[in-house]
Amino acid sequence: MGLILHIVPEADWDDDADEYRPASLDEEGFIHCSKPEQVEDVANHPANDFPDDCLLVCIDESKVDADIEYENGFPHIYGPLNTDAVASVVEFPITDEGKFGLPISVAMVEADVVKNSGT
Repeated sequence: MGLILHIVPEADWDDDADEYRPASLDEEGFIHCSKPEQVEDVANHPANDFPDDCLLVCIDESKVDADIEYENGFPHIYGPLNTDAVASVVEFPITDEGKFGLPISVAMVEADVVKNSGT
């Protein structure tokens, strides 16, 4: 168990909601997530078309109520995300090179999640 990340356009995230249900949950049956070391490749892959104003939802796997399954190395949440499992929400900036770059704050969130889970 540890930290997983979900990329979300800023307009689609509601800090006050009790649960998060992106369109992919209805369309595909799960919420796409990544491990921190995977998220830049996912965001910058030519097949993905994320807007420039994205956020990273930092999720503590141990607190997610729905099932999480790893498929091809990527975590998928099979149900709505209970927002009390969200450790932090951070901006996902575009670098000067025009690509998404992992913010250093994600490493700090990951350290807190690991520390608090005892693993």
